[in-house]
Amino acid sequence: MKKVLLLAILILVSLILVGFRDNPDPKIRVAILLDASSVKISATGRFKIFAPGKLEAVATGDENSIYMIRPGLFGLKMEGPEEYGDILEVKPLGDSFIRVNNRTYRGEIEARKRNDTLLVINEVDLEEYLYGVMKHEISPAWPIEAVKTQAVAARSFALNKKLKNIGKPYDLCATITSQVYGGLSGEDPRSNKAIDETRGEILIYQGKPIAAYYHATCGGETEDVEDVWGGRLPYLESVRCKYCKDSPHYEWEEKLSLLEISNALSHKGISEIESIEVYKRGGTGRVVKLVVEDEFGKHIISGNHFRMALGPNLIRSTLFKMKKKRGRVEFKGKGWGHGVGMCQWGARGMAEKGYNYREILKHYYFNVKIKKMDNR
Repeated sequence: MKKVLLLAILILVSLILVGFRDNPDPKIRVAILLDASSVKISATGRFKIFAPGKLEAVATGDENSIYMIRPGLFGLKMEGPEEYGDILEVKPLGDSFIRVNNRTYRGEIEARKRNDTLLVINEVDLEEYLYGVMKHEISPAWPIEAVKTQAVAARSFALNKKLKNIGKPYDLCATITSQVYGGLSGEDPRSNKAIDETRGEILIYQGKPIAAYYHATCGGETEDVEDVWGGRLPYLESVRCKYCKDSPHYEWEEKLSLLEISNALSHKGISEIESIEVYKRGGTGRVVKLVVEDEFGKHIISGNHFRMALGPNLIRSTLFKMKKKRGRVEFKGKGWGHGVGMCQWGARGMAEKGYNYREILKHYYFNVKIKKMDNR
């Protein structure tokens, strides 16, 4: 049975990869709201709302229309008591765009009932999805070759996630857990230009789009993926980077009390911390594991979990040293982000030195090919 299921998945992946080649602009499904109690739907022009199984639209509207969708006992409701099943699809007509809680999106919107809340998904063409991502992930004012690297990396990342999430309601979230996505409201003509000039180009390893992770600043050397999340990906190994020294995040300092650290780690069953030390560092010097001691004993915590628990804007990377002083811990570190894959400030530095986007991408991702999805 397991072999049959695995074979079916492999066939489905192969069909999707062929689809990428035949259709250079596949659809991406982005979860823009995960647990909403209700959602307000409007549009810049005409639109229709459909319920699966019904031939006619259950509602129509124009730029003056507003519908509130909320979960009922047995399905989704709008105006009145009628329930329409667990899914409602909102489709724009002509050159209209749908608004979700006053934020405008290209493509179509789908609302799904999940227990007593709503999952809201934006289904949109890949390139148009990227339009809404770029400004949130990189400055459009940077050199165009650096912005192009982000376009190719983000496109590859999205397709990699699409393949991994086959059979699930959506491919990615609209937050930092995937890629930050703001829809039409988050576009910029400068980053749109970088997307258009690299249209359809993705990073390939062994015939598949790669998990093209990226981060703000590496602090001198990127990290091997194995030391951050475990597992080995040959194209995500550590590489020296001498191009990000102009980043405002190249070096950082932070001071936190032991009580603040204890509170941040309380969900791990840790009480008031008595001591904290680095237990293991990776090849680049980043903290892989820490040991913290409280009244109940010693606890081993991964460096990545420690950083995220305390807040990635406080502990900006795991490339840090610690010093305990009078009930406080002083952190001195380098870089901002998990350190895996492309260093964005490094990409900017390379672009300023005359490297093109292809050269930059191949510096940070090992043994990859850059190909158009339609193989042209």
